[in-house]
Amino acid sequence: MPMAERARSHRRTGRYRPRTAEYAARALLRTRGFSIVARVVEPSLPLSLAAWSGDGRAEIFRVMTTRRALPSVSEATILFWDEIGTLRALSRDVGGPVNLWVLSDRKAWHRYRVFPGGVMEVQDA
Repeated sequence: MPMAERARSHRRTGRYRPRTAEYAARALLRTRGFSIVARVVEPSLPLSLAAWSGDGRAEIFRVMTTRRALPSVSEATILFWDEIGTLRALSRDVGGPVNLWVLSDRKAWHRYRVFPGGVMEVQDA
């Protein structure tokens, strides 16, 4: 069967939510100084978390999981092409930064900042 005729995985249809990773990301954001971190449960929205820091800065996050290794930004872009495209369009309308956080099978976070023109990996501060 050609690839185009296969049914899409439940992880790629938008109905799949990695709740464990979302809760881990929420705890990590709280340790990084975000005083309010809300989990977004509206299925029509392409984001997982909205966070506000003590100084009033707001950011939104899409949390994903993968079993694959992500050695580079280009690998993540290929794997999460649809999600990044949606976030790129969203980054024009949101007042704060738009982020894609991916939890790999090796329990490592890969954090990316999404801009209207592309994606950049964010290093630990």
